[in-house]
Amino acid sequence: MVENLVRKEKQKTEKGNGFPKVFLIIGLVAFATVMLLWIVLGKGTKDNVMPSSREIHHFVGSVGANIHMSIIIEGTIVTGRYYYDSQRNNGNSSSLILRGEKTGNRIKLTETYDGKTTGWFEGDLASGVYCGTFTRAKDGKMFDFNLVETGSGAGFFSEGEIAF
Repeated sequence: MVENLVRKEKQKTEKGNGFPKVFLIIGLVAFATVMLLWIVLGKGTKDNVMPSSREIHHFVGSVGANIHMSIIIEGTIVTGRYYYDSQRNNGNSSSLILRGEKTGNRIKLTETYDGKTTGWFEGDLASGVYCGTFTRAKDGKMFDFNLVETGSGAGFFSEGEIAF
């Protein structure tokens, strides 16, 4: 039966009746199938997947002086801000921007101010405590830091201020 259909279509083609309809239909069905699979399976690609979790942390503690820090962890990406309490108490409302990554419990952050790198935090976050070493960019001087997680409230950054 299929042979008869193919033979008839071949005869039509030989007579100049154009491309056989059966091949056109098969081609359209194949194209539609591929497009459908691309749409359905494409949603699971890395570019379209949202991070599985979003953690917001607010810390108080010290790195040579007392600070307040707020960070967001999305997958392995970390963003945030912090300020020195003494600066805020003196009326300076500026803050330092943090960007970095998290691998396991290890968090590495680069601190910037006015677009310039001013230091690096490197430490571990476990049981609500982020501690490690801060390195000042201008002279390489290192400071231990110990930050304890606390609830959000006055003095901390909002999610909109640290999600960038």
